[in-house]
Amino acid sequence: MQAHRIASMAGTAIVAAGIAAAAAIGAPGHAAATACPGNELDHCYGESQMDQFLKVGDRMVSDYLAHIGVPNRPPVRYLSYGESVKSTCRDDHGRNIIQQDDAYEYCPANNTVYIGQRALWGYYDEHGAAGPIAGLAHEHGHYLQAIRGVTSADSVAVEDQADCVAGDFVGYLKTLGDVEYPQDYRNLGDMFRSIGSKEGPGRDHGTPAERVAAFEKGLFGGLTACNAFIPGTPLT
Repeated sequence: MQAHRIASMAGTAIVAAGIAAAAAIGAPGHAAATACPGNELDHCYGESQMDQFLKVGDRMVSDYLAHIGVPNRPPVRYLSYGESVKSTCRDDHGRNIIQQDDAYEYCPANNTVYIGQRALWGYYDEHGAAGPIAGLAHEHGHYLQAIRGVTSADSVAVEDQADCVAGDFVGYLKTLGDVEYPQDYRNLGDMFRSIGSKEGPGRDHGTPAERVAAFEKGLFGGLTACNAFIPGTPLT
């Protein structure tokens, strides 16, 4: 089985369509593990504190899953710098994938989300708190697909649907007052654009524009709107 990756970072880009300009994701209902002024998570955690930041994001995603009727969730395995572990997911050559500090993926074979310190810090440092937490929701979107029996030969559709789930997750945070306009939306737009795939054969993720559009479909249309990517097996 293939592991689902959020994709590699490629540099920053512009803003999500129709959204603009400046602030930070806050956590009024999700107290931070460290003292973040005003409970704003941007620019609060250092590189050595990514495990603490991950715990905050994990609680947010856990609450979201419970909100949509999914009481259980996969374990999240944090991999610090230099750490590696063999997963039961396999690569294109049939070899077990070695998860390392650059991991950001869900492995359905052993139902585990792997998050590496190097990847997490890169996203956080570049895109603030909103981007990597939405990325964590994307990986749990793959878990949701797994338990709903969603399968498709079109890997781009599978990945776009996970982006859509991340959008619904951010919409949920917005109802709690945990999203600040407009900085979080800018950071999210930048994040999804920066990790989009280039046009061409063999790509397994959406292009920057497709990923932003998929995210916005969930943000503005809710989880039901995400069914459009793979209609045969709805998430809801």
